[in-house]
Amino acid sequence: MELIVSGVKHFEVGADLQRMAEEAANKLEESYVKLSSLRLVLNKQRNWHTADAVLNGKNISLVAKARSNDIRISINEVFEKLDRQMRRYIEKIKDISTKADQEAKDKIWTSAELADADEIEFELDDIE
Repeated sequence: MELIVSGVKHFEVGADLQRMAEEAANKLEESYVKLSSLRLVLNKQRNWHTADAVLNGKNISLVAKARSNDIRISINEVFEKLDRQMRRYIEKIKDISTKADQEAKDKIWTSAELADADEIEFELDDIE
């Protein structure tokens, strides 16, 4: 997964923040395979440190924002939010894929119904 960590205006991203972001991104990548890129933008306004993240993958794009007094806490919160969003997305896909479509279910005959239908046709042939 491609990771881009950048700072806004006068905020410089140090090696420790870069490493922290890479470790958190690696944990996400281990859990969810089809992720392609992650862009993390760090900013400081007055006493607030904000972290904005955009995660892209196959058929998915997630956005998360976190704000706190410490940049490390903001980074951890934004990755926790992305993890929760991914879990919700995967659960939603699993729920959709396991639901039975009633119309399709009505159209599909079971093997017992097919056997009964074959017997009825043979009985009609025997009568004639």
